Amino acid sequence: MEATALEIGREETNQRRALNKAFLLAIKQRAKGTAWRVSKGVVFRDFEGWFIAGPSAVWLGKRRTQIELQFKPMALDPLFWEIVEVETNMAMPLSFRYWGAWTCSIPALVEYELDERGADPTILAAEAFVWLDAQVEQFKSWSIEKFLDFLTEHPRTNSYLGTVVTTMFLLGDFATAETLCKDAIQRGDKGGFLVHCQSGPSRSFPELALAWLDRKRSSIP
Repeated sequence: MEATALEIGREETNQRRALNKAFLLAIKQRAKGTAWRVSKGVVFRDFEGWFIAGPSAVWLGKRRTQIELQFKPMALDPLFWEIVEVETNMAMPLSFRYWGAWTCSIPALVEYELDERGADPTILAAEAFVWLDAQVEQFKSWSIEKFLDFLTEHPRTNSYLGTVVTTMFLLGDFATAETLCKDAIQRGDKGGFLVHCQSGPSRSFPELALAWLDRKRSSIP
C-alpha cells in the first residue's frame, strides 16, 4: 500500500494542519516582489490576457501537498457579469475572479504534487513558484478557441455550462450557444445560477443567456 494511502492519525493530522498554515504563509512571502498576487493562499495574476490561478494546499488526510493550475480569458467574466446582470462585479478586485460566487468556474488544467519529504514550508513554496512560472509560458500560444476545446472535451463539461456558453458568445458562436441553452432548459439544467427577480419569476443562467442574445440581436442594425 502506498504511503499516501495509509491512515493518518490525529497527531499527524495536527502536524499537517500546522504545515499547511506555514506553507500558505510561505506562499505569501514568496509572492512579494513578483508578478503574482495572493488571496487566502491562492496565487493569481493577469498574464497577457489570461487570468491564471494556482490554488495549493497540504492535504490533511493524506501525505500530499498539491498545487494546480486554473486559467481563463480575462474577457470572460466581464461578459458573464453582463449576461447575468451583475455588472457591478466589474469593480471587484482581480482575486474575485477566483473566489467570487458569480464568476465563470473552470476546471484545473493540470495538477502537480510537491515534494514534501523535508516538510519545509519555505522549500515547498519555492518549488510551487518554480512550477507556476514554468507553466505560465504556455499561455503565450493559447487561444480562446483552444480554451473552448479544453472545456468541451472535459469529462464534466456540463458542470461548466455557464463558462462554455459565455466563451462561445465571446467567440461569436451564437447559434451553438443558443442550442446549448435551449437543451439545458429542456432538461432542467439551471447552469449553476438562478437569479431571483423581485418583479417576476426567477431566471436560470440559460434563460439569462438567451435574453442577452435577444438583446444582442435586436441591437444589430
